[in-house]
Amino acid sequence: MPGIEGESVSNRSLRTGALAVAAALIALVAVWLLSGSAPPYMNDFLAYWAVGRLLLEGGNPYDAAAILELQRELGSRFVEPGVVRNPPWTLPLLLPFAALPFGAGWYAWAVAQIALIGVCAATLWRLFEGSARPSVAITLTFLFPPAVFVALGGQIGGVLLLGLTGFTVAVEKRRDLVAGLFLSLLTLKPHLLLPFGVVVLLWSWHERRYLHLIGAAVGCAVGFMVALVLQPEIFGQYLEFARAEVPEEDVVSTPGAALRQLIGFRHFWAQWIPAALGIGWAISHYHRRSNGWSWKAELPQLAAVSWLAAPYGWVYDMVLLVPAVLDGAVRLEGQSDAAAVRRTFLVYVMLCLLVWIQQLWFGSGVVHAWVGFAVLGGWLWIRSRT
Repeated sequence: MPGIEGESVSNRSLRTGALAVAAALIALVAVWLLSGSAPPYMNDFLAYWAVGRLLLEGGNPYDAAAILELQRELGSRFVEPGVVRNPPWTLPLLLPFAALPFGAGWYAWAVAQIALIGVCAATLWRLFEGSARPSVAITLTFLFPPAVFVALGGQIGGVLLLGLTGFTVAVEKRRDLVAGLFLSLLTLKPHLLLPFGVVVLLWSWHERRYLHLIGAAVGCAVGFMVALVLQPEIFGQYLEFARAEVPEEDVVSTPGAALRQLIGFRHFWAQWIPAALGIGWAISHYHRRSNGWSWKAELPQLAAVSWLAAPYGWVYDMVLLVPAVLDGAVRLEGQSDAAAVRRTFLVYVMLCLLVWIQQLWFGSGVVHAWVGFAVLGGWLWIRSRT
């Protein structure tokens, strides 16, 4: 049958091409890493480790001076301390890694983030009903540079992707309390998911389903109680830090940051324009689709728009675009035109290579602001033709 034969060719082409390019990219990254210092690197995990260690010892996890002292004891040459902005109830996630020596914690953290992203990729692939093996989804995901940057940068994007994936899967199975526990993970960086959060609230009210909100509250409360036992004054310390801290949005990768640089860095309000537009879109979009709302169908677009609306965020936070990447690939699976599939995959590879080149040449910054538009635009284009 022509359709089945074409689909098989498409799947083989996608899998073979992905593995070939993945090998090339892995070789590129290996050469780059070998040319520099050996791991463990002084990346963002240094901040997570120091914050977790201070909390374990009953100190102030938001004390910049204490954090900087710990970091310098480890050999860091950073001038500024790496203070995390995450709220107190999320800090217990750092404790198992902070309890280890820095080197062991670094490796455990990197492996954990890679494992979480890989598991989420395979889970999303099944959720979107991909027929190829989950290894294809994992390959496509780690071809996307932000997924690799999470581990290289010592960041926490794997937990964010777990929150999105777990919430969607649990809600689809009507396990709302479990969905709420996953939802609590997204409070790590709520500014990255403003439209998503608005839709969660609108959907809860429309469907009269509130158990997931209770689950989220329970998850946050448990985390906060753990932090409170270790540091009884942590809430006041966080409030003091939040009032004094001024984010350095001049180096971030969102369209809002690019707009602020274009208008003038002193205009702090400019980076919130996409957030306002994204929230407006979310309200309108949900209103139009509320009667037939499906989290599985809406997740790719909603997560991508949420990233585009974020007032600030870095290149590794673009791991939130993975659902759009994988859903687009699943939609291409069933196409009988193998040549069209190969062309689309080639465009994806070129996009990934360009992100790598920009990161190696310029670092994380507004140079990456176009990536979210490219992924969302590609997903919309694929959806319109499948």
